[in-house]
Amino acid sequence: MTMPPRPFSAAQLAERWQCSAETVRQLVKCGQLSGFRIGRMIRIPRAAVEEYEAKFIATPEENATVDPAQDEPYTIEYVAGRRRKRAV
Repeated sequence: MTMPPRPFSAAQLAERWQCSAETVRQLVKCGQLSGFRIGRMIRIPRAAVEEYEAKFIATPEENATVDPAQDEPYTIEYVAGRRRKRAV
């Protein structure tokens, strides 16, 4: 009989996603990521992690799209304590 894969701790998942463990705990708390408690410890099943990643984490191809309007050069002008962004 094969053992199911071990669930992630909040710290392990935070390292994988390059965020804080508190962010992972908040995702579980608000119900966006399913997890369970063993005493005071939060554990997140691997299936829940894969499901969340499929829904919410962008692929490199999705990140590669650039809005041409955002790619235009600009300068920042300082006027009497205020900054203005001006197109070049």
